[in-house]
Amino acid sequence: MRFFIAQSQSPSLNWAHGIGESNTDLGMSIVTDPSGNVYTTGRFQDTVDFDPGINTFSIVSAGYDDAYVLKLSASGNFIWAIKFGGASFDAGYRIALDGIGNIYVSGIFRGTCDFDPGPGVTNLISNGVSESDVFIVKLDASGNFIWAKNVGSSGSDYAYGLFINQIGDVYVSGNFFNTIDLDPGPAIFTATSNGSEDVFLLKLNSIGDFLWAATFGSTGKDGGSTVACDQFGNVYLSGYFQFTIDFDPGPGTSTLSSVSGWQDIFLIKLDNAGNFIWAKSYGGSGIDNCLSMRIDQLNNIYCTGYFHDIVDFDPGPGIMNLPSAGLQDNYILKLDPSGDFVWVKTYGSIGDDFGTSFV
Repeated sequence: MRFFIAQSQSPSLNWAHGIGESNTDLGMSIVTDPSGNVYTTGRFQDTVDFDPGINTFSIVSAGYDDAYVLKLSASGNFIWAIKFGGASFDAGYRIALDGIGNIYVSGIFRGTCDFDPGPGVTNLISNGVSESDVFIVKLDASGNFIWAKNVGSSGSDYAYGLFINQIGDVYVSGNFFNTIDLDPGPAIFTATSNGSEDVFLLKLNSIGDFLWAATFGSTGKDGGSTVACDQFGNVYLSGYFQFTIDFDPGPGTSTLSSVSGWQDIFLIKLDNAGNFIWAKSYGGSGIDNCLSMRIDQLNNIYCTGYFHDIVDFDPGPGIMNLPSAGLQDNYILKLDPSGDFVWVKTYGSIGDDFGTSFV
């Protein structure tokens, strides 16, 4: 179940559109600009009409799945759509805008993929023959190509988090396996996973050049699901982890351990240069994750995602145990700028319920 919650005013439906054909077509991420225009990314197969109105704008995938970007007006009218892809599996996972309306998309691709949706060609090749690499693409407000970068290992790598700060720096988070080069340029910044999945956080400047990267991992499965920045440039990274991890990317040590060895949630704060400030965790005996995060003007932190069974949502010495109603429930957690507990709300049915994003 995917849903949104609107607070401070009673929500009313203005419009709704469905886009897709007979195959599996998914919208993975959505964002709006100051004029109310809507941008979404995801993946599609075969031929899809991306115009939800009476007209037709059909795009044909180059391979099994291609990534797309769709722009609609504030009234839900079609403006434009583009795709990029190759002969294998390609998908857009996250979309974000900078302060002047440029569009950034992160996701995964396999094999050779042309990331220029126009008449030009910008082919990138994944490092693993049949495994996925991470891509980051920058487009202008009209969907024209600016640049594309990729990072990857010989294993499967995924990009789950994307954030653009006030000066156009790009933050990407996700997970990787084996040895990865996180510098998309000619230089090398390698890291090797401790387990089957480790966390990475990558920072690029506005032209796609490498600034810094950090990795964290246990002997289990760990991933960076979402990333955000505050008004001072501090970076917040959240995701899931197992067992014990040192979350300080520098010479210091700050270890956290999951409650039961299944999957707990971590939240770390770094400064603008990637130096460690603090790390927190919360979780229970089930599989828990933070899928989206926002920082308000007072630097309070809001997290949403899913949890199972009983979770202590207070990352400090206090206890705030809440049970799930079903298999997995949604939660919204508020922490103060120091990562200390403020409040938590949970929502759920007897099935699976996820909180996927803030608007």
